[in-house]
Amino acid sequence: MTLVAIDTETGGFDASKCAMLSIALVELDKNINPIRELEIFIEPYPGKIIEDQAMKVNGFTYKKWAERGATTLIQAMERIRMWMPNNPEPLAHNAGFDKSFIDQSEKLTGISLYMGYAWECSMALFHAVSRAYGLNYLRMNLDSAAKATGHWKDDYVRGDHSALDDAKACAAIYKWCINRMKDGILGQRDLPIELL
Repeated sequence: MTLVAIDTETGGFDASKCAMLSIALVELDKNINPIRELEIFIEPYPGKIIEDQAMKVNGFTYKKWAERGATTLIQAMERIRMWMPNNPEPLAHNAGFDKSFIDQSEKLTGISLYMGYAWECSMALFHAVSRAYGLNYLRMNLDSAAKATGHWKDDYVRGDHSALDDAKACAAIYKWCINRMKDGILGQRDLPIELL
């Protein structure tokens, strides 16, 4: 299995109604270091919506996406399928969210990415490891976790959300968690159920 960090930028939270606007994938080696990446900007699928709040988050405009070489969803899915390593093990920070947009895109295009049902989730792992350490971070979103793990500096302001930046942050958070577990700092205590 090859771990692949994935992030999507979308037109809202509901994959059945909202467009997937960009996607990034980062292939990781056995030490959870990035070795290959892909980012694609996607033209909104006909009939899918883009909510105002989503545009504020990711900076979407039709002109900006055209300048970035946005492609149709079916072309994007075909590029991803061709890029994808054999036996991918998907990883996302909010895995249920990103998976819902991938599932919807597979349904709309008829192109399967063969990523399976079970996804790794850096948010759930970060939550479990931070609780095991007694850190009790109150926020588990990508920004907070990336800063807490040192991937982004405390004063980092990312502006428009970038799927590629976020996929790399997801991988860094996951690696931080795995390294904390490998370090044995958790001692002989039983790992929380989230880590089993």
